[in-house]
Amino acid sequence: MPEDDDYGLSPAKEIVEIAPPRVDYRPGTPKSYRPRIAVIGTGGISEFHLKAYRKCGYEVAAFASRTRSKAEARRDEFFPEATVYDDYRSILEREDIEVLDITPHPVDRL
Repeated sequence: MPEDDDYGLSPAKEIVEIAPPRVDYRPGTPKSYRPRIAVIGTGGISEFHLKAYRKCGYEVAAFASRTRSKAEARRDEFFPEATVYDDYRSILEREDIEVLDITPHPVDRL
């Protein structure tokens, strides 16, 4: 006669660990789409954005900053062909700019 606690289950099998498949969750880089980028704000964090753009082969076409000398320095270091503006609104008037990278100081973000 079966015991009351076995409920007709077969003996437990050894648990084998199965590694999950590797999934590339990042979207691929488009082969033909190369948007022209403008950077508004050229403080500390902009350096890292610009390094990433350069590494990916993207074009930064314009810079704007409250401190023109900082914008010129970033342009000269990363994208010498880019235009520097004193007023960000001039960038907004350009029809060829498709991406705005706005990098204000944390205090100015709100």
